Amino acid sequence: MRPSLWRSPALLLVAATLAVEAIYQDEVGDIDYHHELIGLPQIETTLFHRPRRDDKASLLYTLSDVGVVGAINPSNGGVVWRQSLTGNITNGGGHLRAAEGENWIVTAHGHSVQAWNALSGRSAWWLDFTGQVKDLEVMELTENDRKDVLALFEEDNGATTLRRLNGQTGAVVWEISDAVNDVPIQVSTNIEKIFVVSLYGTLTSYGLRVSVLDIHTGKRLNEILLGTKGDVDSKDDIMFVGANSASPIVAWADRGRSKLYVNVLGTKKKHEFPLPADTTEVAIHAPHHLQSEPHFLVHSRTPTANKADVYHINLKTSAVTKAYELPLLPGAGAFSTSSQGANVWFTRITDDEVMELTENDRKDVLALFEEDNGATTLRRLNGQTGAVVWEISDAVNDVPIQVSTNIEKIFVVSLYGTLTSYGLRVSVLDIHTGKRVNEILLGTKGDVDSKDDIMFVGANSASPIVAWADKGRSKLYVNVLGTKKKHEFPLPADTTDVAIHAPHHLQSEPHFLVHSRTPTANKADVYHIDLKTSAVTKAYELPLLPGVGAFSTSSQGANVWFTRITDDEVILTSSESHAILGRWPYKPNTESSQVIHGVSEVIRKPDDSYAVRAAALTRSDDWVLVRNGDLAWSRPEGLTGAVAAAFAEFPENVQYAKVLEEEAHSNVVSAYVHRVQRHLKDLEQLPDWLASIPQRLISSITGSDAPVKKDGLHRDSFGFNKLAILATRRGRVYGLDIGNHGKVAWSSAAFAIPSGQTWDVKGIFVEDHRGLVTIRGSNGEQVVAKTTTGEIIEVLPEGAWPKVEATAIVDSASGQWLLPIGVDGKVGDVPAEWTPKQTVVVRSADGGLKGLTWSGVEGSAKEVVSWTFLPPGGQTIVEVATRASHDPVAQIGRVLGDRKVKYKYLNPNTAVVAATSAATSHLTIYLLDTVSGQILSSKTYEGVDASKTIDCAVAENWYACTFFGQYALKDAQGHALSGQSLKGYQIVVTDLYESNESNDRGPLGSAANFSSIETVDEPTGAPVPFLVSQAWVLSAPIVALAVTQTRQGITNRQLLGYQPETHGIAGLPRQVLEPRRTVGRDPTAQEVEAEGLIRYTPVIEVDPRQVITHQRDVIGVKDIMATPALLESTTLVFAYGIDIFGTRLAPSLSFDILGKGFDKVTLIGTVLALVAGVAALKPIVRRKQTDLRWTAPR
Repeated sequence: MRPSLWRSPALLLVAATLAVEAIYQDEVGDIDYHHELIGLPQIETTLFHRPRRDDKASLLYTLSDVGVVGAINPSNGGVVWRQSLTGNITNGGGHLRAAEGENWIVTAHGHSVQAWNALSGRSAWWLDFTGQVKDLEVMELTENDRKDVLALFEEDNGATTLRRLNGQTGAVVWEISDAVNDVPIQVSTNIEKIFVVSLYGTLTSYGLRVSVLDIHTGKRLNEILLGTKGDVDSKDDIMFVGANSASPIVAWADRGRSKLYVNVLGTKKKHEFPLPADTTEVAIHAPHHLQSEPHFLVHSRTPTANKADVYHINLKTSAVTKAYELPLLPGAGAFSTSSQGANVWFTRITDDEVMELTENDRKDVLALFEEDNGATTLRRLNGQTGAVVWEISDAVNDVPIQVSTNIEKIFVVSLYGTLTSYGLRVSVLDIHTGKRVNEILLGTKGDVDSKDDIMFVGANSASPIVAWADKGRSKLYVNVLGTKKKHEFPLPADTTDVAIHAPHHLQSEPHFLVHSRTPTANKADVYHIDLKTSAVTKAYELPLLPGVGAFSTSSQGANVWFTRITDDEVILTSSESHAILGRWPYKPNTESSQVIHGVSEVIRKPDDSYAVRAAALTRSDDWVLVRNGDLAWSRPEGLTGAVAAAFAEFPENVQYAKVLEEEAHSNVVSAYVHRVQRHLKDLEQLPDWLASIPQRLISSITGSDAPVKKDGLHRDSFGFNKLAILATRRGRVYGLDIGNHGKVAWSSAAFAIPSGQTWDVKGIFVEDHRGLVTIRGSNGEQVVAKTTTGEIIEVLPEGAWPKVEATAIVDSASGQWLLPIGVDGKVGDVPAEWTPKQTVVVRSADGGLKGLTWSGVEGSAKEVVSWTFLPPGGQTIVEVATRASHDPVAQIGRVLGDRKVKYKYLNPNTAVVAATSAATSHLTIYLLDTVSGQILSSKTYEGVDASKTIDCAVAENWYACTFFGQYALKDAQGHALSGQSLKGYQIVVTDLYESNESNDRGPLGSAANFSSIETVDEPTGAPVPFLVSQAWVLSAPIVALAVTQTRQGITNRQLLGYQPETHGIAGLPRQVLEPRRTVGRDPTAQEVEAEGLIRYTPVIEVDPRQVITHQRDVIGVKDIMATPALLESTTLVFAYGIDIFGTRLAPSLSFDILGKGFDKVTLIGTVLALVAGVAALKPIVRRKQTDLRWTAPR
């Protein structure tokens, strides 16, 4: 049915200006909210660091799993600064290191190495190389008192390259490349050598190779093979590689998690230590400061408990001895390490490295890259400028793992061999030149399956080891970098996870901790490294405790401490002995608040007591800080990585509307009786409502921010209170109360998604009347939860349904439901009562589109392909946009300046399809009728870059598309102008009208109906719209387009879009994007009055007042949603991606609600003054009238 002008609702004339404040200062934080997030902290890229040498306070730094590096204020959890490394949401990975005593930190991700000012977050230098960075270390001691950077790369050809970069400028000091196809793991350093740990062999059967390099030249000095080929399944088995002499080890476990193997880097001996029975996970904690004692803690987890063992390393003999153990405690537990000077502390709660010793008192950066050709490249970067001091490339196709340093050498750890059968190779380089000094093969080929088996590679002499586990997680292998000995240690039975914690400071004692987890418990073993003899000995063990548990390492000077977090307490121990230095009770709010890993900072007080603060990640994906057992703050970092969202009404709103609808459709008597009963029931709330009147009145008059609020979720009179249901890639579902500043109302774990993988959500559907939300994944999984509490009602695992390529919300006789669309657009038969009423448009196997309908066949409806659309050869569909389900139209015509009417083309069954051709760089935008599949219009644009984002949005009778294009300017005759072209991001807006003529409704005239099934040539067929288009150049790219929505569609619309370069969301008024803007002349007074036209300009500069996020820095937005409030003036906006942002937007100003700036006090004062004046004048007037009556006429 076609809309009629006389059936349109009453129109409201709204005066809207183009240049209005997007938000007033007193509305910030009142009508909008912002979750400024970083992402889930990764244990290997999270640390405490003093941003300046003389500062006493530390900041908390992390490189999260979504590719954001930032600094957090540990006092309140606020963001000090943050930077997105890639501009896109990543899936883990990356490296972060901090140079002790320096004001910069260094990061690496992908093929880039960056240095940042630790206090402000400003970029110090940024370098791009070929290949992938596999490890990054900072050289604390170099030949010229400068701290340089070691970068280990895996080239595209499989070779391994180690580069030493000038820490001040980033210049390459030297680089060395190895052509063997090892899998590089990590690089570690001590004062005189560099150790490169790698896997050699084939897939699932690797060995460990330690290459010893001269720290000055990068020259290979030696090569050590640890163990035998097959000891390591993958690089994940390598639990720990010490970054420096504070933990100069490499540690790994066997497949059964029964033994832990430790090797002191630079030696060939493999120390073997047993792990607790049923160990499911092992973690090693060690200090990172060079001055720390070489002690480390092994944290072992079983299914129900966890324990820890502390080991000491004798740097003279390379012996690793067990110093003591911490008892087995229930729960998962968590440990962290902190150090100060030589002291190392471990805190218990119930591979980019920085080379610390450089030659010129400057701390440089080591970046390890894996090149595109498979080669491995190590670069030393100047820590202050990012200049490359040197770089060294290895053409062998090793898999680079990590780089480690000591005072005089650099160690590059890599895997050599073939897939599933690797060995470990440690290349020893000269620290000054990057020249290879030695090469060490650890074990035999086949010891390692993949680089994931490499659990740890120490970054410097504080942990000069490489550690890995066997396939069964029964043994841990440790090698002291620079030696050929492989130490073997048993792991607890049933070990599922092993982690190694070691210090990072050069002055720290070379001690490390092995944390083992079983399905029900966890424990830890602490090992010591004798740097002189390269011996690795088990110092002590921490008891098996139930739960997951978490360990962290901190150091100060030579001291190394391990912090253990269990389900009920925080425990601090030294790496020297198992004696408990501090114990604090810790009570998580819920079971999901149990910590899984963390970092800690230990402060030793003058009275020999200790204070510990540990930043830990919980099972519910919250980042918390525990200060001496007390929860200081919590950040909902799990909200990052959102992949789908939907609005939900409170059930009481829906039920109330349903009751009113039932009363309206019933007879007068029953409706009256029902209403009286409802009102009597509402009287139960009368006492509370009367009691709240005084406070409500006072807050309303004074405009205070403390109105009476109900506890929990509730509806409001204006429709501002709604829920936003959010699904993240990690398998969690959140409910956000957008009426309460976006507060997290609940969160639930829908599916356990392994780390590094993504929950591919294909559809989310909210049933407001039932209070349920249904979410479908690509692998057939489905979850149903309550919208108000998050309670999981139903879960169907992967494979329960066939694979899903997309979903669609369709109408049927039984109501709305979420229709799953299979691979290649196949849906199949559906029950007759659930037959979709619409034509469903899906992607076809040939890259086109097809329309599906269903015909009933004895209780079931059979799928029928009603039409197909395939763009011309060479074109690829990149975007499909349709009108929103709620898109009311207030008026069907547009009044022109001459008082004539131009009728809008309002066919609800239309879709905008954007297709690009890479060969011709053309973009073609098609307008399709979704019922018949007919092409209603098409427009082609030249010089479009198909590799950049193309977005479209549709509303009412217009659509808009943004793209990046370059084409030659043309004259009036259509000829290209020589040397003149236009290049940049553009937006094209097209209006659709029924006819080119005013007061003309096209070929259908005043007909009430038309058929989309008939061809456009038929008299009753779908009419072809008349198009009016205009294009503009944008000052900055805009993506994730959305259109504001209001209840009746009367309010002017705005086009919303995210600006990725400025991290803001812009709201462009429809008047600015008007295709009928006058070209080459100013609009007449009649055009301005009737249509609000302005003169056309080819460039749209986004006014800061049009940025609805104002000064907020909103990063990583992937989608923007809009929904109407009950007020016609207001639309609710919700944006998600990395950050969460929401606001209330009034495109035509708030004409139906009083703003906060309205002076109610003055108004009431004026009224009271008038009342008082009238009361005072009343007796005077009465007396005057009486006197007039008694006065005799003259």
